[in-house]
Amino acid sequence: MLAALLGALSLFNAVPAKAQTTVWSGTLTVKTAAGLSGVGCDSSDANDATKCSTTSTLTDDDFTYGSVNYEITRLFVIGTTFGFRLNKAIPSDLKAALTLNIGSSQFALADASLSFSDTQVQWVNSGLSWSVDDTVSLSLVEPPAYTLSVVNASPPCGSTVTNADEQPSYALKLTPAPDMNVEIEYRVVPDNTQPEWLPSQSIEPSGYSIPVRGSTFGQLQQAFPGFKRFEFRLKDTPSVTAECPWTLSLSEDPPTDPDPMPPDTTTETPTTNTGGTGTGG
Repeated sequence: MLAALLGALSLFNAVPAKAQTTVWSGTLTVKTAAGLSGVGCDSSDANDATKCSTTSTLTDDDFTYGSVNYEITRLFVIGTTFGFRLNKAIPSDLKAALTLNIGSSQFALADASLSFSDTQVQWVNSGLSWSVDDTVSLSLVEPPAYTLSVVNASPPCGSTVTNADEQPSYALKLTPAPDMNVEIEYRVVPDNTQPEWLPSQSIEPSGYSIPVRGSTFGQLQQAFPGFKRFEFRLKDTPSVTAECPWTLSLSEDPPTDPDPMPPDTTTETPTTNTGGTGTGG
C-alpha cells in the first residue's frame, strides 16, 4: 500500500511540507471489500449500496476550520477516484487553503473537483489503494505562510544603476525552507505592461535557489523599453511573490545586440548559500 501511496504523489503539484499546521488528523481501519472504504456511507452513489462498508472506522471524524465545525461523512476509493464528503458545503477559502495528507502523499484540495452540492471533494487517477485490515493515517493541514525574498542581489535591489554593461545577479530565498524543490516563476517588467510568467530557478531544500546572472542592464533596457524590475512568485502558490527593482540611469547608450539573453538562461556555479540577505523582496 505504501508504494501505491508514494506513486500517487507525482500526479499532483508538490506542496512544501515543513511547518504545516494540522487542522485534523485520524486513522482509518479499513474493513471493506473491492478496495473501497467508507465512513458513514449512504446510497446516493450506486457504488455505496454494493461496496461501501460501514465497518470501516475513523478515529476522529470532525474538525473545526474558521470557527465552523465540519464532519467527515464519507471517505472512499472507487476505481481511480478518491475523495471524501463533509456534512456541509466546502467554502472556497477552505478548499484553497488545505492539503490532505495520506501516508507520504499530499493532495491539495485546490486540485480536487467538487460534487454533491460542494460537500464532496475528489481526485481522479489518484493511484491510491488499500486492502482489508489496512490502517491508513490521514490529516488535513494548512501550509505555512511562506515568504519569498531576493538575496545576494548585485547591484542591491532598489539601487540606481549607471553602468549599462553591468550584469545583475541574485538568488532567491524561501522561508521556511521546503522539504522538496519548489518551482519558481519570474517575469521582466517594463513600463505599463504585465508580461507573462516564465519558469525560473527552483528553490532547493536548502531554502535557496542557485545564483543567477544573465543579460546586462543595457541589453535588458533594449529588449524591454522602460525596464524596471524582476518579479518572482511560487508557481503553485502565486500569491507568494518577491521583486527586485532598480532605477536605471545608464551612462551610455544600450548596445545594439539584436537578441539579448533573457536573465534566467545562465547561472553561476552552484555554491553553498550562507543565508546572507539583500534588500528587496
